Amino acid sequence: PEYMAPEQCQGTVVTPATDVYALGCCLFGLIAGRTPFISVDDNQMGVILQHLKEPPPRLDAVMPDASRTVSDLIERCLAKDPKSRPADAAELFATVEQMSEGSSVLMAAHPAPPIVRESLVQTYALSWDLAASPEQLWPFVSNTEKMNRATGLAPVRFEIESMGVTAATTGHQKMAGLALKWREHPYEWIEGSRHVVLRVFEKGVLRWYIAEVKLEKLPSGGTRLSNTIRLEPRGMLARVLSRWEIGVKYKRRLDAVYRRLDRMLSAGVRPEIDPIDPEVVIPAAARAKIQETSDKLMTLGVEPRAVEALAAYLTSSSDQDVARIRPLELAAKFAVPEDAMIEASLHAAKAGALSMVWDVICPSCRIPSSVVESLAKIEEHALCKTCNIGFGVDFSRAIELAFRAAPDVRNVETRTFCIGGPAHFPHVAAQVRLSPGERFALSLSLTPGFYLVRSPQLPRVHELRVVGQGGVRRHDILLGERSDTATLTAGDQLLTIVNPEQREILLRVERAGDRAHALTAARAMATAAFRELFPDQALAPGRLMSVTQVTLLVAQLDDAQTLFRDLGDSKAFPVASRFFDKIGVLAREYGGSLVKTFGGLAIAAFERPGPAVEAALALQFAVDIDTLTNGLSVRVAVHRGPMMALTQAGRLDYFGQNVELGLQVAGATPPAVVSITQAVCQDPAVAERLHEIPDQLGMFPLPGNSWVLHIKPKRGDIRALPSKV
Repeated sequence: PEYMAPEQCQGTVVTPATDVYALGCCLFGLIAGRTPFISVDDNQMGVILQHLKEPPPRLDAVMPDASRTVSDLIERCLAKDPKSRPADAAELFATVEQMSEGSSVLMAAHPAPPIVRESLVQTYALSWDLAASPEQLWPFVSNTEKMNRATGLAPVRFEIESMGVTAATTGHQKMAGLALKWREHPYEWIEGSRHVVLRVFEKGVLRWYIAEVKLEKLPSGGTRLSNTIRLEPRGMLARVLSRWEIGVKYKRRLDAVYRRLDRMLSAGVRPEIDPIDPEVVIPAAARAKIQETSDKLMTLGVEPRAVEALAAYLTSSSDQDVARIRPLELAAKFAVPEDAMIEASLHAAKAGALSMVWDVICPSCRIPSSVVESLAKIEEHALCKTCNIGFGVDFSRAIELAFRAAPDVRNVETRTFCIGGPAHFPHVAAQVRLSPGERFALSLSLTPGFYLVRSPQLPRVHELRVVGQGGVRRHDILLGERSDTATLTAGDQLLTIVNPEQREILLRVERAGDRAHALTAARAMATAAFRELFPDQALAPGRLMSVTQVTLLVAQLDDAQTLFRDLGDSKAFPVASRFFDKIGVLAREYGGSLVKTFGGLAIAAFERPGPAVEAALALQFAVDIDTLTNGLSVRVAVHRGPMMALTQAGRLDYFGQNVELGLQVAGATPPAVVSITQAVCQDPAVAERLHEIPDQLGMFPLPGNSWVLHIKPKRGDIRALPSKV
């Protein structure tokens, strides 16, 4: 039993990682002359219980001459959770190869700290056995911004300086009244498992500082959370000060935060409560303002669930959370329809309970490169100081609408405590730094989906596809080399990555796709409530912005000239006006907005093609059931593609080849028919919807090897005609 892994002791599933545990026991014995767990009085059950319950001793604690790197490797092999060990002998071999080539074995020492005197290095190894799972804990312990504030660390002033193709981050802080200045190296992390950061000090009592947080699943359930800090003080005063500040004060604060977090996660918390900072008290005047706003929104007919969720969030969420409110994130948290939460947030802003802000998002790191309060202040090009790149601002991807609590509602937290932790990059599953020529074995646990292995310093991107079964577990990547998309099996994967460059590379494994829960400017401005409540929020006059994708519904009255000629202007105008009203109401009900009308034609814009198709299918029936418009025939076209956006006469308008194509398709559409272009039909949601409509008129060619689908909708093709129509 001296070599049995915990899963073997329990009689559960064994994997190649089980053999790695046994090999770790062998390596420990070969170097230390004894196995990690020793039988007392030949008590074999006692050894088994030690494998299950007791942390293994560190090799360098038993053999002081053993190197830290080898001790780290053996400690990893002896992890209780199989997922925290090398996955198999191949990964272990790759790790040993790294060691033989002079590279560090673990992220805890990656990059290696600039040690001046090994004898002065202090290590604070703290650990907690918690009831919550690693999956529950990770979103919170990886939020270094909130954790630093909750544990009483002082705010930090960061400076970002261009360094050629990269950028250098410098931090300024005060600790115990002493000024600190350091070079902040990029955080490294593996999602759900660990994160680590190195700081090298230019000024202050420390030379360098490494902080690592690691989560390990326990065999009996729960998590072992390890928080390890290594540092090198500059002198005797610093040695004494760090023992007090870190070994006593910081440890005490961490203990309080981690145990409170564990209690709250284990018991379950309401969506508006932040388990890191749950004790929120706001003045009676602020509560009255929130209640007044809620009552007003209810009177306006805003979805009650959205109103209640927003009120609860403003009342009970932390100061940091209400400093940046994302409506789509709130909708997901409270299980409220997205459009309802967007409308509630817009009306709350109009009522003065929220303030609107626009984030300009960097396409590389996907975090805000700048924040402005008016669309008119956004330029066509922007600069991300973190990535040190310039980029064109895409209206449908690079601009996000967010909100913050108004001053008379909450005191929002505007100070900065950290800017580089994993929570700032939720789309990044892993981030590591690779030294020149380094070969690195990266263990991951990716779920099904598409991923990109990329570096902001390199032009080539490597694509990964993760599937439920049928893929491989290991894949080698030579950065910069052309390669096909690799298919990996979900679960545990091993990427062996080689950096051929003669410079350090920051590497990320990112989820492909758009930013999660982002209310883009294109979607916001396609919302009727936004255009009605904030007509002054528009692009600067004459400024063109590219829009990667927008869906247009073009509706044209059949022979509008005949209508005005037969009825006369005075009688035809109310009919045409009612027709435009119907389009406006339908667009609003399906999450879009009316862009413009002219002659007998109207254009509505939608962020997504599915709702535009639903509105198009319902339009003719909405016209038929109204006594004023009954008898009119409508030609409808739905098209999607990249366009240009421009504010004209105080309203957002769209221009470009795809707008012209939409107008041409509508003009060529037969009366009472809906035309759906190929670009829209190929959307997965639309394709699925079209399968429900068997009686289609066929596909007809368009210029440029494209086509359009004609449908003559029947009453049964409409899922539900909105009541307001």
